[in-house]
Amino acid sequence: MMLDNEKIFDLDAPDKEYTWHKDKTTRFMKVIEGLGWKFQYSKEEPKDIRPGTTIHINKNCFHRLIKGNTPLKVRIVEL
Repeated sequence: MMLDNEKIFDLDAPDKEYTWHKDKTTRFMKVIEGLGWKFQYSKEEPKDIRPGTTIHINKNCFHRLIKGNTPLKVRIVEL
């Protein structure tokens, strides 16, 4: 079953919201809004993300977001 939802990452959220973590499901994350944000997989360099960027995140893969300049709105599709 696929789950589809939107999430907003707020600049005022505590830094613990943006620490290394892994998810229990494989998912796609598509950026809807947000400037200056970066996405990073474990042991890789951070990559700039912007509206239109889609990221495939495998379950149990460590990753994190790095705060940008504006709130980040994404659509997440869990597989």
